[in-house]
Amino acid sequence: MTKYNFDAKPLFLQFLLSCFPSLTIAQKASLVISGSIADADTSEELIIVVVHVDSLLIGITTNEYGFYSLEVHAGTHEVKCFYVGYGTVL
Repeated sequence: MTKYNFDAKPLFLQFLLSCFPSLTIAQKASLVISGSIADADTSEELIIVVVHVDSLLIGITTNEYGFYSLEVHAGTHEVKCFYVGYGTVL
């Protein structure tokens, strides 16, 4: 009868390394912040308004309809809007 020596260490290491990419790819739960921005007096949609989340270093501008959409991870965030000729809104 032939006896085989089986070393589990390399197999375990290979298993561990194959699991590692899936752990790094796993993301926190994400949410979408979206809406439209309009002038309070005229109700006219404002285009190219910068919508920014400082803590995540991400931002976007509104489209031709004043609409924006940002994907952020779950949590509490401060969203700032900037537009030439208007004050900053938090």
